[in-house]
Amino acid sequence: MMKIHAFPLLCLCVAAMRLNAFADDALPLAKYIAPDQVLDLPLAKLEGLKGKGAAVFGTNAEGKELVQVDYGETWFNLPDPVRAQYLVSSAAEHVVHQITLGFKDSVPREAIIAAAAKALGPAAQGESGPDAPSKYYAHWVRDSVRYDFQDYGDYREMYISRAPFSYSDQYKLAEPIDIIAQEDSKAKGVERRVMLLGKPRDDLGGVRRHYDSLWLYLCDPEHEEKGALTALPKESNLGVAPTLTLVDFTGDGKMEVLLLKDGHLFDVGHNDSKMFISGSADYGESPGACIYEIGARLKLLFDSGKDIYPTFVAEFRDNYKANIHINEDNSDHEVDIAGLGCTDSVYKDGKPQDQVKSKGYGYYMILAQDKNFDGVFELYCSQDARGACQADVIAFVTSIFTHRDGKFAATSVGVEVHRPAKS
Repeated sequence: MMKIHAFPLLCLCVAAMRLNAFADDALPLAKYIAPDQVLDLPLAKLEGLKGKGAAVFGTNAEGKELVQVDYGETWFNLPDPVRAQYLVSSAAEHVVHQITLGFKDSVPREAIIAAAAKALGPAAQGESGPDAPSKYYAHWVRDSVRYDFQDYGDYREMYISRAPFSYSDQYKLAEPIDIIAQEDSKAKGVERRVMLLGKPRDDLGGVRRHYDSLWLYLCDPEHEEKGALTALPKESNLGVAPTLTLVDFTGDGKMEVLLLKDGHLFDVGHNDSKMFISGSADYGESPGACIYEIGARLKLLFDSGKDIYPTFVAEFRDNYKANIHINEDNSDHEVDIAGLGCTDSVYKDGKPQDQVKSKGYGYYMILAQDKNFDGVFELYCSQDARGACQADVIAFVTSIFTHRDGKFAATSVGVEVHRPAKS
């Protein structure tokens, strides 16, 4: 069982202000805003988004001081609102540095953890150590935010803050370095922790979604200070809202590390069997994906910036047909494009007026999927074949990658015509 390494500073800073139940409190109700969009905001901007909260003051040597503002909010789709305390710094702008959630006493621990897991993924959880103030804990790190749930027996709270990497100096990394996400893997009795680290861009006003540099950090959960740092390849294009998930691509029961750019776009959660589909799609830029094997060190198995398959050429033909030629196996795939908008500027009386050809420029969509629900995943990748001026999609060239003989290989290639949904 993993020992508790709760985050004592988070707990201690609110230890003297135990959250009261909601009995007679009339808190201002406010909409939920994701913590990665709220932490580091000045109080004035927070109140511009949420309205005025219930101010809570403390005292120090200089007198009265604002320490937090409270709201009633809905979190994790729980049926009852929670008390959300936004703790602020003593600086003039009162910057939000922590969110503390207080749950109604009637809501059981299991319900809170289950609801949070639907939004955040599986928790690192267990009985607290003998010296810990709480009885049970559950931890998550997602989107550069740390969620620390503690069950004290007669009440339950969650402490939410940024997740800085504590060993930047040791590895000569210029701060700030975020822990974007982390997961624990156990194989043959050996537990390993994988952290996705990022250097956030400094021109986005505190919103942590774009990263100039990314690393993976592999360590023993009990000795995080002793780890192996691996820089991610720049061409993998993972710098926008990257996600980390552990999945089994090999079928040996050991987990691999799946990294996706903006994987939340297709994340449909985790069901009771822990089967899920997550992916990355092109919304202005190419998607990105990397897969690493966990061992004494991390080994790169797949990089979407390099492992592009297949390569192809698409061209218009008579009678509103398009031919997709796959270079690797010298195969041709004809698709009917009649009725697509792209034909208006290219065809006259069923004949193309210009020789329009296009080639693939990288993946349009990348999904990790377990269609058989057997716990073994495959990688579904899609490229788009475009028409005139590379502006109109006429077909998708799809490939499915599976892990065989120590590497990923395409086991299926197909071509699908692009039919936009009718409005």
